[in-house]
Amino acid sequence: VIAEDILQFTLSKKHPSDRELSNEGSNSEGAQGLAFADSHWFYSNNKNIFRLQNDFRNNDKKFKVDGHNFGGATCNHVGGIDYFSGEIYTALDNCSDNNARVAVFDVNLNLKRSGIIPALNGKFPWVAVNPIDSSYLYSVSNDKKQLLAFNRSFINGASLSIRKSLNFQDHPDDKLDHFWKQGGAFSLNGLFFRSVDDAKDENSHDTGIWVYAVDYPIQNDSAVRRVGFINIKYDPDIYVPFYCAFDQCARNDELEDVDAASVTSGSTAGDV
Repeated sequence: VIAEDILQFTLSKKHPSDRELSNEGSNSEGAQGLAFADSHWFYSNNKNIFRLQNDFRNNDKKFKVDGHNFGGATCNHVGGIDYFSGEIYTALDNCSDNNARVAVFDVNLNLKRSGIIPALNGKFPWVAVNPIDSSYLYSVSNDKKQLLAFNRSFINGASLSIRKSLNFQDHPDDKLDHFWKQGGAFSLNGLFFRSVDDAKDENSHDTGIWVYAVDYPIQNDSAVRRVGFINIKYDPDIYVPFYCAFDQCARNDELEDVDAASVTSGSTAGDV
C-alpha cells in the first residue's frame, strides 16, 4: 500500500540546461519519448530513436523509423517509449495502413518485433510497462479516460487486442478545457505517472505530472486514483478563439513523455 504522505517530489534540475540536444539529427523541439535503461538514456523525436551517451547530449546508436517497413506498412511518427527487461518499447502511429504499431528493440536499437493495435484507431501517444504487472503493455484510450492493457509477449506481425481496461477516477478533464495525452510511465513500486500537457492555460496550475495509484492485483475495470502531483509551469499554445483549429496555434512549450526511473549517478541522477 502506498500512503499519500510519502509522495514527496522535489525538482533537482533541468538537463540539459539550455533545453537542446546536440547531434541528434533533428531539432529537439520534435521531442517525443524518453526512457532510461540501466546505463543509457533513450530518446525519440518524430522520426528517430536514439541511444544517448551519459552526457545526455550525444548519441551512439540510432534507428530511423521514418520509411522503415513494419509488416507491410511504414510509419512516420514516433510517440512515447519505455524500457523493460532488456527491451525498448516504442509507440508508432501515422502508419500507411492506418494501424497503430508497437515496435520492440534491444538496447542496441536492433528491431526485434512489431505488432499492430487496431483498438487505438491509428493513434498511439505512448507505451509503458508496469513492473508489477509486467505481462502487459499499457497505453491510454482515445478518449483519455482509461488505461488499456495489451499482451507484452507477442510474435512479429501479431494483432494485439485489449486485455484489461482501467478507469481513471481523477481526470484532467475535471481541471482543464483541453489537454493532450502525451506520456505515461510506471515506477518500480507500481505508481503511474501521467504527463498532462495543457492546450492553452498560460498559468499552468494543473499541468505537469499527475501521479496515480493502482489497486493490485490489477483486474479489468480496476480504478486508478490520483495520489500526487508534480506541477510544471510553462507557456503552452497561443490560443486565438475562432482562428486556431482544435484550439491550437503555434507551440511555445510542450510536455511530452515522462519516465519513472532511479538513476544513481552521473549528470542526470534522480528519480523521475
